Formats: sequence, structure tokens, C-alpha cells
Amino acid sequence: MIEVVLIGLAAGVVSGLLGVGGGILFVPALVLLFDSTQLAAQGTSLLAIVPAALVGAARQHSYGNARLREGVVIGALSAFGLSVGLRLANAAPERLLEVGFAGLLLLTAFQLVRRAWSERPVRSPRPRTRRPRLAHVFGDWRRAPTRDLAGVAAPRRTNKLLWQLLGW
Repeated sequence: MIEVVLIGLAAGVVSGLLGVGGGILFVPALVLLFDSTQLAAQGTSLLAIVPAALVGAARQHSYGNARLREGVVIGALSAFGLSVGLRLANAAPERLLEVGFAGLLLLTAFQLVRRAWSERPVRSPRPRTRRPRLAHVFGDWRRAPTRDLAGVAAPRRTNKLLWQLLGW
């Protein structure tokens, strides 16, 4: 059982650090360390990824790094694709699943190394922003004035009025 705990912790750290799904670590660890079949490791990995993905998505959203619309569309479509993939996986030979998973890992590794060694820097699609806290949105009348909901500098009396209306 201690091995399972260590795999979970390691997968969580790598997922948080690199943004990869825990399945990249779960599946090989279950197959190599626990002598699990490829299909059973994939099923266990899908189950184990749910809580990690929820926590990671919530934290990234709180930092302003998650795109909600794209995430919902990708998630909905991947749920449909997952049902098709599961039927194919249950009908495929075990060896094909092992080779396919290893090929996916190698292809992903090759793409990442190629991108890291490229001359041009990879730019983020949009700048990272922090999610505003309540005091930043409405302003705190006890401190210097901040900005209102439209992003315009708000005078102190407006901030004090908002705080009084909200009961804070």
C-alpha cells in the first residue's frame, strides 16, 4: 500500500509542476510495479485522475490560468471520445495497448524536446493574470482606493458605500 501512496504523491507533484495528466505516471507504474494488465491500469488511472484533475483545475482557475469555455468543450467532447476509445480498448489485444501507450509517450516526449530546443520561444496564448480578490474588485475603504468593476479607479466614498451595502 505504501507504493500506491508514493505513486499518488509523485503523480500529483508532477501533474502540478508540469501540467501533465496523472495517467502518464499511473499507467506505467501500475503495469511495471504492480504487475497489472494494461487495460486494468488504464481503468484505474482514469478513476484516479478525477480528484486530481478537479483540484488542479480549481487551483489553475483561481490563478486565472484556466479557460473555462475551452475546458468545457474539450471535456464534453473527450467524454464522448472516451466511450468510443473504451470500447476499442476492450476489443484490442493487450500488446497493442501497451505499444500504443508507449508510442504516445515517446511522441509526446519528442514533441516537447523539439519545442524546448527550438530557436523561437513559445509564447503563452494570453498573459497570465491573477484572479482578483473581493477587496481588489470592490475596493477596501480602509486602505488606499483600488478599482471598481469596470477597472476604473474608484473614489474612496464609492468603495466605502459598496462595503456598507454588502455588509462588510
